Amino acid sequence: MSSQNRVTDTDGSITAVPVASYPVRGHEIFLFRVFDVRGEQGGEGTARPAAFSVLADRLWPRGIRKEDLQPNLWDKQLCPSQELRKEFHDGLSFDEFSQRYTSELDQRAADGELADAVTTLSKAAGQGNIALLFAGKDTEHTHARVLAQWLVDSIEDGS
Repeated sequence: MSSQNRVTDTDGSITAVPVASYPVRGHEIFLFRVFDVRGEQGGEGTARPAAFSVLADRLWPRGIRKEDLQPNLWDKQLCPSQELRKEFHDGLSFDEFSQRYTSELDQRAADGELADAVTTLSKAAGQGNIALLFAGKDTEHTHARVLAQWLVDSIEDGS
């Protein structure tokens, strides 16, 4: 296991492993559940993974102090709209949510709202791994998986 696809404590022990990974430009986009990542001293909180870190949630994770989580990027335009997020929590199927979220991302990209974020992430992907951090409990049906695939497609298309 590469040192960049996990978070380690100061003693070298693994404190978090990714819930998924997506290859891009010879590196990976890893998904980490933010609450599964432990602080550098092994206590509660979070530490930055050995990768370019992106908070992939519109809302700051509950119970996490800002000084304990310092992502390289937190752009709320990369997240589902409040309306779509609410519909998903109210029972919208994951397939429908995924299609609509991808459409939102495509529209924001077409409108130029994601240009800076995609440029930053494209450069980061060329230099190393990216860690998408998300707070949701369901690691299979999470917007972070949709975002990761959209980023892979966007970065590869822009190569």
